[in-house]
Amino acid sequence: MKWILCERQLIRAITAINRRKLRCLLVRTGLGVTSLVLVLQVANLNQRGTLLRNDFVAYWAAGRLNLAGGNPYAPDQLLRLEQQAGWTRDEPLHLWNPPWLLAVIMPFSLPSYPVGGLLWLALNLGVTAIAIDWCWRLYGGSHRSRMLALIISFSFGPTLINFEFGQLAPLMLLGMGGFLHFEGQRRWFLAGVLPALALFKPQLVYLFWLALLLWAVKERRGMTLLGVVAACAVATAIAWLPNRAVIGQYLASLVNSPVWAFLPHTAGGLLRFLLGTERLWVQFVLLPFGIAWLAAYWHRHHSHWDWAEQTPLLLLVSLVTTPYGWTSDEMVLLVPVLQMLALLQRVGRRSLTIGGILFYATFNVLMLLPWLSGVYGWHLGWPLVYLGLYGSAAILLAVYIPLRMSMGAGRRMVPHLVEG
Repeated sequence: MKWILCERQLIRAITAINRRKLRCLLVRTGLGVTSLVLVLQVANLNQRGTLLRNDFVAYWAAGRLNLAGGNPYAPDQLLRLEQQAGWTRDEPLHLWNPPWLLAVIMPFSLPSYPVGGLLWLALNLGVTAIAIDWCWRLYGGSHRSRMLALIISFSFGPTLINFEFGQLAPLMLLGMGGFLHFEGQRRWFLAGVLPALALFKPQLVYLFWLALLLWAVKERRGMTLLGVVAACAVATAIAWLPNRAVIGQYLASLVNSPVWAFLPHTAGGLLRFLLGTERLWVQFVLLPFGIAWLAAYWHRHHSHWDWAEQTPLLLLVSLVTTPYGWTSDEMVLLVPVLQMLALLQRVGRRSLTIGGILFYATFNVLMLLPWLSGVYGWHLGWPLVYLGLYGSAAILLAVYIPLRMSMGAGRRMVPHLVEG
């Protein structure tokens, strides 16, 4: 009888192992096939010459200029190379980002534009998958539901927009996920190196940077700050080697930058639209409120600060109050989305789960409507368009706070140390 029981237990164990291996194989195969389809689709678009809205054309041209010792911030030089890549407009796509970005994009500028674009897409797909996996495991998401986390993350509106336009948000998401990953492992230097990726657009997560500085001083985590400085210094040096004037060129581009002529996809941008687009100062009015909120929040929580718990809210408030940003930048909000998904899974309250799924579907459609109907799609009516473009982060914040409170505000999310 004992032998029969042991045999049955052994069969069950082997079956469970085989199921796990099969599930892992299916997930990897599915991701591989999806990546291949996306790459082939973009290659087909490039061959037809229709992929002209892709922001990667500006990165590709700027990287080439910097490698050749030119000015990656000069509009006339950018336009010449961008038109060679198929850009048909008379105005170039500008590079607004600091010089340390050039260290990342220069390798993708070496091949032709179509090949560089495919490699850039492959990089974005890879780093997105890594960041999702780090966040999902950190917040205690089950292994069996990892595929669900990937599906939700890759169908997220800003994620799809990023893959279409070739923007930088996947790298910024990797920076936020990498910080949480290595901070959870208490590897302080690497916890500073990875979030340096978010300094490509520092204004987007400005409250995170302020909180990081306060935390590093209080907890004496100088190695983390050193990691941030070292990463930026090395990247800037790499950009400086082929072009010794790049830092001066960047600073000169900021003096008369036309970037403020654009209406940003932020709550401040919506206020500026309502009160008069000529009033540039209006889009900055929420910034002091964000800083004041952080001061109060830090005062309340600094004695028991938990990055896994606090980071999602920092990102949400930053995106709501930042003076400049685009819908594609909101891909970093996958951190609070995955946090809530993992908590809903563990809490197991059916009503909350169904409500969360319905909200996510509605929210996602709202964000994608303007793009699916021709970027701005005014025939839908400007209230819907502006909610999707300018109010998405505020909507998510308004839902996140009561949902988080209903599941135990301030209670630790039980993140765990992630190996590997």
